[in-house]
Amino acid sequence: GAVAALLWALGHMRSPAQTLLWGQLMNFGHVPLFAVVASCVLGLCMGLLGDGLPRHRLYVVALVWSLALAGASEVLQVFDNRNVEALDFLRNAVGAVGALALWASVDRRLEVGAAWPGWRKHLRWFAVVIVLAALVPVAMMAESYRRMDGRVPVLFHFDSVLELPFIRKYDAELELVRSPQGWTEYAGRRVGRVTFQRARHPTIAIFEMHRDWEAYEWLEWDLFLEGDLAIDVVLRIDDLEANGRYKDRFNVKLPLRPGSNRLRIPLAEVREGPESRAMNLGAINTLMLFVSRPEEPVFVCVADLKLVRAKEERR
Repeated sequence: GAVAALLWALGHMRSPAQTLLWGQLMNFGHVPLFAVVASCVLGLCMGLLGDGLPRHRLYVVALVWSLALAGASEVLQVFDNRNVEALDFLRNAVGAVGALALWASVDRRLEVGAAWPGWRKHLRWFAVVIVLAALVPVAMMAESYRRMDGRVPVLFHFDSVLELPFIRKYDAELELVRSPQGWTEYAGRRVGRVTFQRARHPTIAIFEMHRDWEAYEWLEWDLFLEGDLAIDVVLRIDDLEANGRYKDRFNVKLPLRPGSNRLRIPLAEVREGPESRAMNLGAINTLMLFVSRPEEPVFVCVADLKLVRAKEERR
């Protein structure tokens, strides 16, 4: 019953705020969950089969059943309209294998002979290493948040893979490249290169950036349009109160000329974007950049997206 409750909790728990970091923590939650599952399975095997099997085979049976449960827990998600994820199965397996390795390392009735001296210590280290490996995505996500917070008033540099989880693409692609020739301000630096595909509204969307814009006057974004033809892009900004409707957000069409461009948006205009209320500049949620119905793929390099105070504007 306890195992069933843990399985249900992992699948149905919801956070106060669905952040990427919370998502990684929930993903890592598979590891301790299946450590508990494997420990329970091992206890059942010892209770039911302990007198009929050699000690080491009890661990093999427990591992097989634990991995079977790990796989079944993923397959059953199909019936809950959720995706089956191989990485979740891998995390389940890490928890099960790690727990069984730790139990084996302290089981005085388990012997493997003289061919493997120090095997108990090795098993403990093996368990620790695989669990720490499962924590790497959590640590990387935490570092992404720390890095972004430390760069304010720059919201995004578009120069690091640590920023990529916060950017979603819809009918668009984003890669990190060296700045194009002619963009002297960013010469030699990595920037993002967006490919807007032929589609209705190819878009890049930025989530979970620094949300409090109240102390600033301008939003600036440096872009470089490749090719010889000018285009229009649309910038959209939503706060946490937005209901998804067109009239409840900030939208502006902006011209891009070939080469270097600096988009400069007064935040006073952003505040007045929604039709029936003021935009909450202390709770910005999403920023999107898109092109409407391009006839051919459009290539735009993106660099510093930042907030500017009035006194910085005068300099």
